[in-house]
Amino acid sequence: MNAEILHLQECFHQALILSGIFSALVLIPTFCCAVFVGFFQALTSVQEQILSFVPKILVGGLILYFVSPWMHQALFSFEEQILDIAVRFG
Repeated sequence: MNAEILHLQECFHQALILSGIFSALVLIPTFCCAVFVGFFQALTSVQEQILSFVPKILVGGLILYFVSPWMHQALFSFEEQILDIAVRFG
């Protein structure tokens, strides 16, 4: 019983870490892009909404495009760990 709880806690811990890494991989570059675009808008006094929206979408999409194979592999290995634990204790 105690080993099952430890494995379950470890799985939750790994799930939280993976979700934090996955979200940080997209949010941090998008935030940096938003700061850069905001700085550019403040310097040039251009207040177009599309100018602030499109670069953030492009950066987020490009990051997802290039990082998604690694995300898929990490998620697949996590799924294998979960299923191994479920078979062992199930």
